[in-house]
Amino acid sequence: MITGTIYKITYGNDFYIGSTQRQIYNRMSVHKQDSLKFPNRLLYKTINNDWANAKVEILEKKDYQNREEMEMVEKGLFKSLNPTLNKNKGTSKHYNHDKYMKNEKYKLKMREYMYNKVQEQKKLKESALQFLNS
Repeated sequence: MITGTIYKITYGNDFYIGSTQRQIYNRMSVHKQDSLKFPNRLLYKTINNDWANAKVEILEKKDYQNREEMEMVEKGLFKSLNPTLNKNKGTSKHYNHDKYMKNEKYKLKMREYMYNKVQEQKKLKESALQFLNS
């Protein structure tokens, strides 16, 4: 069992999706260091060291059975959200994603995950509207 975080970095109209087993502030620190080492990577070239205007959002933080499961969820988010700043679009040396894509259990988990995300967004929207109308 591992605790993992899937996160989104938004800069302007573009965004990146990543996952980590670290605390999010530690991972962002590594991103900032990497942006100096690898300034030509798409994410870092777009942000151009303007991290103050980059928005970080946690999409999901939970316990996963293993890293492969976390990356499976990350890959599903790539497919549904289509990030513009990811070069690899969720491919990883850690596992064979095609194996999971064909798996019915994966498909069911992704349907359930996306349904829950939509329900969560609806609740947030309703709360915001109630707040604005009060």
